Amino acid sequence: MLLLQTFFIGIISVLLSVFMFLFGGWSYLLSVLVAAMLVDYISGIIASGINGELSSSYGFKRIGRKGLIFAVIAVANFADQLSGSGSTMIRDVVIIFYLINELISIIENAGRAGVPIPQALTDKIKLLKDKTNSNEKE
Repeated sequence: MLLLQTFFIGIISVLLSVFMFLFGGWSYLLSVLVAAMLVDYISGIIASGINGELSSSYGFKRIGRKGLIFAVIAVANFADQLSGSGSTMIRDVVIIFYLINELISIIENAGRAGVPIPQALTDKIKLLKDKTNSNEKE
């Protein structure tokens, strides 16, 4: 029993060390992003189910994309470390960028599911998407 307990403590220690190395520790922003990712994923499943578009391959693609978001956050953390300033500014900006995308996706999922969305919010989301699309074309 003691050997098994020691083994699990060792595994948890290694995983936490890898996490700290990759992401520079746990922050409130990271917590909010993870929560938004979960709500986005669940709302996407609900919207797809309501519209008859539910498929496991689509769900796996969304999980894969969310995994890549964490890879980009890790790269941003490494960029912070390389700057030598001791700040987490680059990592935090990247997290905020993805958090905004997740929030927009949640609102879009709600709209797809038939939940009424205020016109002012719909207009702002369209404006953000148009700006993003025009920046990508340049």
